Amino acid sequence: MLVITARHGVSVRSYADDAQLYLHTPVDNCEATFACLVACIDDIGLWMSSNRLKLNAEKTQFTCLGTKYHLTKVDDSVLVANSTVVDLLSVITCLSVTIDQELTFADHIQRLTGRCFHCLRQLRSVRRMLTSDTITTLVNTLVVSWIDYCNAVIAGVHGIHWRQLQ
Repeated sequence: MLVITARHGVSVRSYADDAQLYLHTPVDNCEATFACLVACIDDIGLWMSSNRLKLNAEKTQFTCLGTKYHLTKVDDSVLVANSTVVDLLSVITCLSVTIDQELTFADHIQRLTGRCFHCLRQLRSVRRMLTSDTITTLVNTLVVSWIDYCNAVIAGVHGIHWRQLQ
């Protein structure tokens, strides 16, 4: 697959059986870039089928990242890659991190705080039956581990989002 993406000038990151394709382009060149991306995905699909593999179209996500100003200039039409329609999404998920188009990570922080509050509420209901050490261990396991996971992506986020985690 690396040979195919290199031929199209597309960067790729792979995680187990998942792959992510990346292209950087000025806003005025989006149409040509999308065509390049579609050609690359089609070639990958052909390579996969010839090797008895299947490209999972249901898991395919597509987004553009940029400022609000630049994103208004992007044609938000759909991509047809490997005979499957792929919509342009405003939010995608990558390794359990929710990424929005402007990289504010507001949705990620909202989901993260919701998950943490849920765990804390559950622990609160059983806290009298547990020792302090057990509660500390559970908080570290169920809450702090979620906050620590991929915390580098939220470094430098806007204060309004950061305060939710505090």
